[in-house]
Amino acid sequence: MDRPLDIEGDFLLEFEGGQARIEIRDEVADLQFPDARSALACMRQVSPSTRRDALRRADAQLRAVGLIGRVRVGNRSVAQLGGTDRAGLIARMLRVDPLALKLFSFMGVWLGRRRTAKARPGPDTPDDRTSLSADPGSSADG
Repeated sequence: MDRPLDIEGDFLLEFEGGQARIEIRDEVADLQFPDARSALACMRQVSPSTRRDALRRADAQLRAVGLIGRVRVGNRSVAQLGGTDRAGLIARMLRVDPLALKLFSFMGVWLGRRRTAKARPGPDTPDDRTSLSADPGSSADG
């Protein structure tokens, strides 16, 4: 064993507004949220300063024992603690450093959250691909 700590396991974290699964295998600890709403609900459980302090302590501990912590939302890995990745400008602006955000994955989850928050078209509601004009021969493009 070349790591000072060897942990394997699955844990369920329940909190007001959602839940998350923690899975630890080899050198990776995954914090898996089913969707963006659960991730946001978890972030809102504590104040920003407490959250930032906890992230810094977790990052230091993960680095000390040679583990990488990943935050996953759905099937996307959106952030990492420990390892060689470092927090960038966006993470510092959002006050979630030392999380190293994976910007495109993070934006994909955020856009997906916004898309699902809108009302889905029902059988009587036209979707985006249909014209709302009364003339069947006209198009929305002019």
